[in-house]
Amino acid sequence: MISVDSYGWIERLTNGPKADLYNAVIDKAAPSEIVTSAMVLYEAYGKIKRVVNEQSALVAVSSLGYTSRAEFIKESVRLRVEAMENLLRENAKRAD
Repeated sequence: MISVDSYGWIERLTNGPKADLYNAVIDKAAPSEIVTSAMVLYEAYGKIKRVVNEQSALVAVSSLGYTSRAEFIKESVRLRVEAMENLLRENAKRAD
């Protein structure tokens, strides 16, 4: 089992300088072996939205639902994005 943090997903989803390193680890793991928290989704969405655009951020975080544990997939991505938008409007503190 592996845990991928927001930096790892941001690198992978934006083809950042360390994307190849993260891709090698992530691609070897079965989707059921990858753990990603809701906060990681929030941080990745916020960062990608700021540096690329909202559409790219939505596509990126939606793709995380297909590469994470079943418990994560079952939750509504739409509700998570709405929550993230609210947090961004309120300038909530985050790691990214």
